[in-house]
Amino acid sequence: MTSQNPEEMNKSEELLRRARECKGKNFKKLLKEIENAIEKSKVNDEKLLRAKKVVTARISSRRTKEKEMMEPES
Repeated sequence: MTSQNPEEMNKSEELLRRARECKGKNFKKLLKEIENAIEKSKVNDEKLLRAKKVVTARISSRRTKEKEMMEPES
């Protein structure tokens, strides 16, 4: 297993922080950036995978809330 260099670690930590703080209109852009970093990573980076999970969960949650708001009440 190859160890991660400090620059990659800093990038991973930054993307995870941004995933936690991201607002709705930036989710897809950030998700693409995280996916690109995962592809370029030489190791299985847990922070990048966690960042992707955070963003995808927030996107899903947002879609669910929007869908519920559009449904008529009985």
